[in-house]
Amino acid sequence: YWPEETLLSEYREIMRHLAAQYNLQVIDFYTAMLDADVGGLRAGLHSDGVHPNSSGYAVMAAVAEALLQKALPANN
Repeated sequence: YWPEETLLSEYREIMRHLAAQYNLQVIDFYTAMLDADVGGLRAGLHSDGVHPNSSGYAVMAAVAEALLQKALPANN
């Protein structure tokens, strides 16, 4: 557990609060990359323990694409 995670957790909470207040969507990359058993990022998704590698970016892209597909009007 990193001390920085406390600050990042507070930041995510503020971000969610502001998004709800202004009716904005939040692309939640963190949850998609989280290993709930360990309490940190899933192994294999980052190059240095913090920054995503190509596998991490693939996870992020899938999360963003799913949210954008849901937000866009259906193509008829």
